[in-house]
Amino acid sequence: MATKKRTSPFVWAGFILIAGGLMITGGLGLSGTVRNVGKVGDKTVTALEYQGAMQQGLQQMRQMFGNTLTFAQFQQMGGEAMAREQLVQERALENEASRIGLSVGDLYVARQIQQISAFQGLTGGFSLETYRAALRQVGLAERQFEDAQRDAIASGLLSSAIAGDLTMPAIYAETLARFRGERRVITWAAVTAANVTTDIPAPTEEDLQAYHDSHPDVFTTPETRRVTYAALTPEMAAETIEVSEDEIRALYDQRIDSYIVPERRIVDRLTFNNDADATAALARIQSGEITFTDLANEMGFSLEEIDQGEMTEAALGEGGAAVFAAATGDTVGPVPSRFGPVLYRVNVDLAAEETPYDAVRDTLRNELAASRAGRVIAQEKASLTDLVAGGAQIEDIVNLSDLRSGTLDWQEGNTEGMAAYEPFRAAIAAAEIGAFPAIVDLPDGGIFVLRLDEIVPPRVQTLDEMRAYAEVMWRFQATQDAVATEAARLAEAVEGGATFEELGLTATTEPALTRSDVVAGTPYGTMTTAFTLDSGDVTTLSDQGTVVILRLDSIATADESNATYTADRDALAQTLNNSLAGDVMQAYGGAVRATTSVSFNETAVSSINTGL
Repeated sequence: MATKKRTSPFVWAGFILIAGGLMITGGLGLSGTVRNVGKVGDKTVTALEYQGAMQQGLQQMRQMFGNTLTFAQFQQMGGEAMAREQLVQERALENEASRIGLSVGDLYVARQIQQISAFQGLTGGFSLETYRAALRQVGLAERQFEDAQRDAIASGLLSSAIAGDLTMPAIYAETLARFRGERRVITWAAVTAANVTTDIPAPTEEDLQAYHDSHPDVFTTPETRRVTYAALTPEMAAETIEVSEDEIRALYDQRIDSYIVPERRIVDRLTFNNDADATAALARIQSGEITFTDLANEMGFSLEEIDQGEMTEAALGEGGAAVFAAATGDTVGPVPSRFGPVLYRVNVDLAAEETPYDAVRDTLRNELAASRAGRVIAQEKASLTDLVAGGAQIEDIVNLSDLRSGTLDWQEGNTEGMAAYEPFRAAIAAAEIGAFPAIVDLPDGGIFVLRLDEIVPPRVQTLDEMRAYAEVMWRFQATQDAVATEAARLAEAVEGGATFEELGLTATTEPALTRSDVVAGTPYGTMTTAFTLDSGDVTTLSDQGTVVILRLDSIATADESNATYTADRDALAQTLNNSLAGDVMQAYGGAVRATTSVSFNETAVSSINTGL
């Protein structure tokens, strides 16, 4: 049975290069005439390595900002520059290792390559045929890849020598752990308008005017930009496009496999060397000696590796009938396959599905129309270019084209209607009165032109215009002030020895809490304040309408015998050690980088970026 091997961290550079190459070369159309795009010291940067670095950087940024992030946006955000610099620093370290004569022998390189999972055969071990095929697929010679591995390993050895055993003094982590492990026991109670015993009088004219005058920002309207525009989006264009019933039916028939889905099973599969091994394994499962999952682990496979996903009866071949006759949870086999006898486990029974034509007709019609909308918009843009060049106004453009007109009083933050498009908002913000209209493209393929008609500056609205609102806001502020005053009075009473209950307050005593704990129902920063108090101190806190009385009941130092404290201290020590090693390597790498020559073929780089 196959046994899976752990992969040395030194070989990941090679694995990423292979994986990146397999992923990239299929979609970028990079010309084979350019092999190298740069040089760092005496080390070359190949086109594949540059592609891999860019793709990896793009994927990392997409994890933060979403999968819709384009490479152009990645460049605008500085991602390309960061990915290139990371690649340069890695090459600079490899160059430095070579300069000082640090390297490893062929046997060590071979052992590391044999651990790369991308080069494993069906038995789980290293396959020379798989290795050579993978390299051919990405256009790499064996010597080229092995030299890259040797450089990566030597660079890793250099990094380990520089920062591998660095540690921070133990007292650093212990001090931080004690700080984080301190506890406070608090009692708190909320004070609301219901606790206020005095009535709040109606505001006078002077009260309202004073509130209005002291809060001009509350009564100020933002700048308003009044625009007239003409636009044609794919959705607008699609509404005017005629699509025949035959065309819609043809698209439905073309996708019939997604609308009429046969019965399926979600199965796991284990492959064996011979029938005897498969039969023996089945017997162990059926006797209850071992589960299918445990058997997979014993053979060195994870659940992800044996999962076959959704399979039809036909796709299962000779095992189809047996699998489809089995119940969920059953193990079926042995079944012959081109890889050897297999056992199947049935995980989920999926019934056949059928989506009728009428259910998707409108969707298909809109899709067909949308696919043609681009041509319609392109034709309109061509004629629109001449109109704009001839000085046509928005009204003329609407009369002579399929663009639709509209007006908008736009304020910062408005994202409704056409303002949902960022280029539209940017064009309004940059527009000037009297300027000629300009054609602007939208991300979905649409176009628009606009004219700024008027800028209405910010204005403080008068009290008469906003009297009702001013009265509401004054009452709210007056109530908050009354609650704060009452909270201060009650807090003084608590500090003087009165209990929360005697004062008509509902108090909550929290268990011992740390600085990072959050107390629901209290203002933000409650625990930060608690850690500034002495035992028995009482104070009030308020935030966004919430007012509480807080009393510190007791102080507890960190329990250094507690397992949680020990784990936190050890984790802090590891984090600090890693940070120290990272800082040292950053300083060392920066020094190496500063003394290493770097050059790139910017034409080749631009070609790769265009493909991306």
